[in-house]
Amino acid sequence: MKKVRWIKVQFDYLQGKGRAFWVSERNPYFDWYKRSSAWIVLREEIRYYDDNGKLVKVEKVV
Repeated sequence: MKKVRWIKVQFDYLQGKGRAFWVSERNPYFDWYKRSSAWIVLREEIRYYDDNGKLVKVEKVV
């Protein structure tokens, strides 16, 4: 089973009016999105996938 971290981010300067989207830790800019003051992290999840790439379980990070 593969464990992949995901974060839901939104651009801060639009004050909640911009579209939020999901970024996985496989994205080379994952750490930048997480640390940058220009982006708000709305939610963080750990998603577990089986060997075929099918989503098995979602765990919310508090």
